[in-house]
Amino acid sequence: MMAAQGGEDDPILYTIAVNDVATASVVTMSVIAALNARERTGEGQEILTSLMAQSLLFQLGEMVTYEGRPPNDMGGTDCLGVRALHRYYACADGWLGLVCSTDEESGALARALGLDLGPAPLLAPRDGVVAERLEAALAGLTRAAALEVLLGAGVPAAPVLRSAEALEDAWLSENRHHERWRHPRLGPVVSARAYTDFTRTPGGLTRPAPDIGEHTVEVLTEWGVGPARISALMAAGAIFEGDGRGGVAPPH
Repeated sequence: MMAAQGGEDDPILYTIAVNDVATASVVTMSVIAALNARERTGEGQEILTSLMAQSLLFQLGEMVTYEGRPPNDMGGTDCLGVRALHRYYACADGWLGLVCSTDEESGALARALGLDLGPAPLLAPRDGVVAERLEAALAGLTRAAALEVLLGAGVPAAPVLRSAEALEDAWLSENRHHERWRHPRLGPVVSARAYTDFTRTPGGLTRPAPDIGEHTVEVLTEWGVGPARISALMAAGAIFEGDGRGGVAPPH
């Protein structure tokens, strides 16, 4: 994955634990499938997997080889995509993603923007003539105007949302990707929810993340540490508690 992402610019370190998250998701779905099978057959199921197994599963397309197989798509520093019709483009006020995979879609794209994309635009490279024509056409449009034209013509496209935009996006809110709550110090907060909801185990946040040192005394007291010992530890600088403003309170 890192080699493909970096391409000729060397492997790029992934900052997201891809295999960890993917494995947890697959195991969750496997448990649901096993419970469903038990309901139908009365027999229990055993689930076996590993991080390596899931890594191979999610890279199956890249790991399989055969005679005449086309090469894997490769990335690079600040990679905008893999082909001219499968990449990001800058508009006048933001970016959009374009993913055409059929002749009908590429034809609709050419007509929508009034461009000549050549005889085989689906095979056009990421940074060639076709990409340059699309860059020029989209650079003069706002993102909203470009999407209206493209989506109206049946072209697969979507806005590239920055973090702040994603937290205010109406579609994401309507589909419960957001959690809105009030932090006792910061006030109204919008954050991402959990990956999914279950009937008896709803997702989302039940309480705000603690401020630095907010629950030091409560946790130690719960574990049976007495007030005198807690005060001594604080005086020695071994532990601390929050000041209610996101900082550290002076020892006492």
